[in-house]
Formats: sequence, structure tokens, C-alpha cells
Amino acid sequence: MIVLRFLGTVASVILAAIAGNLLGAQIRLMVSEELVEPEGLVKRDEEGQLSVNLQTIEASILPAILAAFIGKPRWLFAFLGGLIYSGLFDKDSQKLLGSGLRLFK
Repeated sequence: MIVLRFLGTVASVILAAIAGNLLGAQIRLMVSEELVEPEGLVKRDEEGQLSVNLQTIEASILPAILAAFIGKPRWLFAFLGGLIYSGLFDKDSQKLLGSGLRLFK
């Protein structure tokens, strides 16, 4: 039962982080009228094969997941972290912060 509760919490945090990022990008588009092409979690490479876009995960979802450790309910903090992060930082800043997060691995 504890394992199911843990997996449910992890799933809700990840989904809330993704939803917060998507909503933050939409709000940024409405406010700044800056056309931002959304980068998906899955992309096609040159040969046409599907691959996971790790840059999107590191640059936008990981900071939102880290915000989930601030308090409870974790999904709410992940959603707000994704909303604030995606709404405040443009793509260049997100890539810069994403590359900075890779240094800590």
C-alpha cells in the first residue's frame, strides 16, 4: 500500500509539473505575444525514430519537480513551480539553467 501511495505521489507531481509548464507557456504567450514553439517530451530524429527529449525534461520539468520538495501537497508546489518557471523564463534562459543543472550531476 505504501508503494502505491508513493507511485501515485510521483505520478501526480510529474503530471502537475507538465501541466504547470504548459499553462505558464500559454500565459507567457498571451502577455508578451512572443511566439514560443513548444518542445515536446518526445521528438523524431533525422532517421524518423522517436526519442525522448531530455533537454525539455532537464530545462523545464526538473525545476518544477524540485519545487515539489518545498512543501505539501507536493503536486500543488510542482504545478506552481512549473507555472512560475515557464512563465518567467524564456527559452534561452531555460536552456542556460538546464545546462547549469547538468553540472550538478
